[in-house]
Amino acid sequence: MKNILIILILMLSISAFAQDKKQERKQVHKMDRVEMTADEMATLRTKRMALQLDLTAAQQASLKTLFTEQARYQKTMQAQHREMKKDTAMWNKNEFAVQNARLDHQKEMQDKIRAILTPEQFETWKATADRSGKKMKMKHKNKKQ
Repeated sequence: MKNILIILILMLSISAFAQDKKQERKQVHKMDRVEMTADEMATLRTKRMALQLDLTAAQQASLKTLFTEQARYQKTMQAQHREMKKDTAMWNKNEFAVQNARLDHQKEMQDKIRAILTPEQFETWKATADRSGKKMKMKHKNKKQ
């Protein structure tokens, strides 16, 4: 009985220390992350799409301006979300409006991208975006657990 108790205490202490290290790694990753400007984010996103979809120079220029606008919008929305999440009651009250506005903006961006790309390019982009979205959902779902 005494041995079982000692083994149980030892196992609990080991598991407690293992979880602390995981938290430390998350903090280190957050501190290493560099904040990019809207223009830098747009440039990288445009270049990735150019490689993936074989875009023309005109398409690249149009997408870069569109993605710069998108990145600025995202930065302002992130700042608003941080402020709203500080006040839980305000967040709960405005959650529907925030999600509705986000979806409206997504639809608007999709329509603008459809106007810039050819139908074949758009289908390829849409399939890739859907796969990326599913990956992000799974990553977020696993992160919560």
